This record gives sequence, structure tokens and C-alpha cells, in this order.
Amino acid sequence: MTSPASANLQFTGLYGLFELWHTERRFNLHAEGIPVWSPLRFSTAVGSSNRYAAVGVFDAAVHAALDSHSRFWVGAGLVDFNDRIAGQVVTMGPFGGTIFLPVTSDSHLSGARYELRAVLPAGATSFAELQLADMPSLKGTIHLQFDTPGLTAPDNPTSASAFSTLAAYGWNRGKNQYLVGWRSTNYPVNLSPSGQFAFRNVIGGVYFESRFLIGH
Repeated sequence: MTSPASANLQFTGLYGLFELWHTERRFNLHAEGIPVWSPLRFSTAVGSSNRYAAVGVFDAAVHAALDSHSRFWVGAGLVDFNDRIAGQVVTMGPFGGTIFLPVTSDSHLSGARYELRAVLPAGATSFAELQLADMPSLKGTIHLQFDTPGLTAPDNPTSASAFSTLAAYGWNRGKNQYLVGWRSTNYPVNLSPSGQFAFRNVIGGVYFESRFLIGH
């Protein structure tokens, strides 16, 4: 088995983001997650397919304010990536020619996450929120599950790095906050210990967020 039937798989879908904030003076705890589920189907190099791709992310970090107005924050925590791609791999047939084998690839990587965050006033009741997150060393495995009975492959140890950005405009409405903006994550994955490139995930899109105050 040599290479994916399609080197670049593009898909679109609607995802749900679950988020929790807890603030104590100049410190806060932030946790968020996108559960793994399937967006829209995509087409492969051999035509239309009912194969799919799905991604899930969970991260949690503790932040500390760098200034007395709590506009600039630095944080550290953990992140966990899960993605599932049901595609095809290419291999040579016993008498020559090309065979496309349906396979589901599950990858799971986790590691440390470091964040810089800014919350800047943009009006009497509005604000701009910016965030950069670096995840320099992620470790995990890739598991291949073939549709063909009896065909198996060993799990591959993997390593990766990731970088995420967020830029949003928000406004306060009573005790609630609403934000609209852009989020993106880019992380290439390599096979360990050879360092051979496996795949790159580039995720980005417009998002809308509602934050509701619970408690005091």
C-alpha cells in the first residue's frame, strides 16, 4: 500500500462547539470541545463515494492576566485531537494494475497547548477577542481499519505539531455575550520514528458563539 487515492480531501460541515469558562480574579479556566461526528460526504479520485471524514478536538487551559485591566492573557494546558477519515488506499494487484481498497483511518494525538489571548474594547458594549495557540509536540497513533475481511495493518506511532488562531467580534447583552468570527487550526502529522509525512489537517471556518452566565 503506497499512497492515498486522493492526496487532498476537502469537506464541509456544521460543527457544534461546547465551551466552559470559570474566572477567579485574574485567573480563569477554559475548556472546550468539538465531538467527533461526520460532516458532509465527499468525492474521491475514483468518483462519487459515500466515504466520509470527521474531526474532534478537546482542549483545556488555565490563563493568567498580564495587566490590571485583564486585556492580555497567557495560558497553558492540554489538547486532544481525534479524526476519522474513511477513504481509499492504492496498492498493486497480483497481476499488475491498480486496486483501490476502502479503509478507515483513525488518528489520535494529544499534548501540551500554549496560548496568548487578548480581549480589547471595541465600543461601549462590544469587544474584539484574539487568540493564538501553539501545540509544538503532539504524540499518538494512526489505526487503519480495512473494509476487506482479513486485511489488517499495525498501528503507526505518530507525532505532530499544531497551530490555531481565533479572531472574533463580540458584544455584551445583559449577562450574556455573543461572538462572531473566524477560527482555524493547521496540524501536519508524521509517522514516528521515521519522520515520514503522513497527512496534514487544515481546518477553518466562520463561527458564532453564545456565552451564558451560570452562577455568580
